[in-house]
Order: sequence, then C-alpha cells, then structure tokens
Amino acid sequence: MRTLVTPAEIYPALQALLGLPDHCVSFELSARAGKIVTVACEHYISLGPSGIKQLERVFSEYELVHKPAPAPAADEGDGAAEFRVVDFDAWMRDRTEGAHREFMDRTARALPCR
Repeated sequence: MRTLVTPAEIYPALQALLGLPDHCVSFELSARAGKIVTVACEHYISLGPSGIKQLERVFSEYELVHKPAPAPAADEGDGAAEFRVVDFDAWMRDRTEGAHREFMDRTARALPCR
C-alpha cells in the first residue's frame, strides 16, 4: 500500500532544494519547457539582529520585482476599485433562499400534477 506524503514531510526538502528562506509563508513555482524557472516567495523576517542580517541577505541574493496593479475591467469606468461592505448573514440568507426557490421550482416541474 502506498503512503501519502504530507506537506509537513515534503516542505523541508523543497525549502532546502529551492533555497527558500526561513519563515516562508508561501511560494509559487513556475516552470515551462525552455524557459527560466521562477520562484515567488512570501516570508517574514524575525525582528532581532538575526532578522536584520537576513534582510541584508534577501536584498543581496533575491530580485525584488514590482507587481503592477491589475488592469481595471471594462465595466469599472474610471478604474477606481469599488468596494461594498456585505453583511455575511444577509448574504447567506439570500443565497440559501435563492437555492431553496430554485430547488422548489425544479422539483415542482418534475412532479406530475394531479
């Protein structure tokens, strides 16, 4: 029987293999045939003197890449992001009631009328 490999078992090996820094929160690995392999890493440094030393290492060994803001969708007008505060309970109630209505409509059509 094959055993499953858990992230806790495989991550230390990946961290060492890819040269990821300590306190790594997440990473993305991008590989395409004939292209350069890229690794995007999110990590935090400690606040002590060792953290400052690690920050110097990050700036000297890693390339910091600016991520441009995503292009606005065609229906956004001036490009300003619009945020709405949504009450979770109201949203869930609307979603549940809508799903119930859809279910009742679907089953009412399927049942023969007497």
